Amino acid sequence: MAYKMGLLLSLTFVIQLFVFACDMISIQFIHSNLDAKAVTIGYLIAERGLIDDSFISNIESRYNITFACESNCTPRFGDVLEYKISMTYDPLIISGETMTIYIKRSTVIGYYQ
Repeated sequence: MAYKMGLLLSLTFVIQLFVFACDMISIQFIHSNLDAKAVTIGYLIAERGLIDDSFISNIESRYNITFACESNCTPRFGDVLEYKISMTYDPLIISGETMTIYIKRSTVIGYYQ
């Protein structure tokens, strides 16, 4: 009887640990996905040379992210532009509210031309 009771009690901890691991894997997947998107977006910004509202809305709709310019939002040739892209994640057990996962990157305008 004690064996069955111990198994049931330990099974709740195993389930919680499994759900926590699923959350961590999902967050890592989102972070890796954002990193890959940031490389592509940095290339597009460097190639285009400017950021306007239509470009931002195009990027946000194409890559399903939120784009925010951090500094030097009206760059010239050779300037460094810093930006932040983010996605939201609704975790299972880590937090009761929605988490925002973001990546900050920078690109040099005109570097790829």
